[in-house]
Amino acid sequence: HCYYQRKDYSEFDASIDLYGGGWLISTTRDLALFYYHLFNGNIFKHDSTIELMLSPTKTVSTPNGSDEKEDYRLGVQVFNLFDRQIIAHSGLWDTYVLYYTKHKVSIAIKFTDGGNEYLIKKTISIINKIQELK
Repeated sequence: HCYYQRKDYSEFDASIDLYGGGWLISTTRDLALFYYHLFNGNIFKHDSTIELMLSPTKTVSTPNGSDEKEDYRLGVQVFNLFDRQIIAHSGLWDTYVLYYTKHKVSIAIKFTDGGNEYLIKKTISIINKIQELK
């Protein structure tokens, strides 16, 4: 089932999203695995492809209307959290996938009640603590 803000949209025709997201269906596990392999050189034949994808394009205003700026690249946004780089993409259906470059960890999250920045920060904090124990 596909949920958005706690409402079941399973019968909704996802092809309405004609700009890339329509009909791309995945589990969060597979999405996290894809991101891990994408940023560890296992998807593209040439390293230059991922380098182009991660090249800065422009800084845009965030959707919430604040004065914050978002570093958006080709299909991903890049930001720092706890002084470390995060590469991420968010989808229409409250799905987020992140790659934490410090520890080479990918995370996919499906929110059922809107995105939650606190939960993302808490998850990264837990990963940091686990890595410190190794």
